[in-house]
Amino acid sequence: VSPFAPGASSRSDIHCRHQGVNITETGLEGLLFGMLDRETDRKLCSDIHDTLGHMLSSLAVEKLSHWLMLCKDVLAASSDMSTATPLSSGKDEEFEKKDEMDDDTMFTTLGEEDKSKPFVAPRWATRVFAADCLCRIINLCENADQAHFDLAMARSAKLRNPT
Repeated sequence: VSPFAPGASSRSDIHCRHQGVNITETGLEGLLFGMLDRETDRKLCSDIHDTLGHMLSSLAVEKLSHWLMLCKDVLAASSDMSTATPLSSGKDEEFEKKDEMDDDTMFTTLGEEDKSKPFVAPRWATRVFAADCLCRIINLCENADQAHFDLAMARSAKLRNPT
């Protein structure tokens, strides 16, 4: 049975339907970035990376501000500092154990929907991927249109096409 056949659904599809995800707010790419933080299956994470990479390659230049905003949101998200142990306390090992427990808690509560819980900041791997996406966006823009990097050229292009 093909996973793309009508009526076929994967574990992620069911999870998205269960969570009542609104794809229109950030687009499919925003949903996929969010899945990177919740998904524990390495193969699925790799597939999500590949999918986002292909989407980025074909859509980033046309929807530049959208993709930049997605990456900015992932990179700018911060965790609640009131629950973090200060690094200067000399208890690095205790901090690492607490961090591991936080990851374990995150994975064991995936199915629970609790609106009272605060937003969970993106994991480090997701932030690294978002930074890599920014580098790819810069390369794509540079190769697609020099006006992105030349102010005079950008102004003349805007005068020719004021949309």
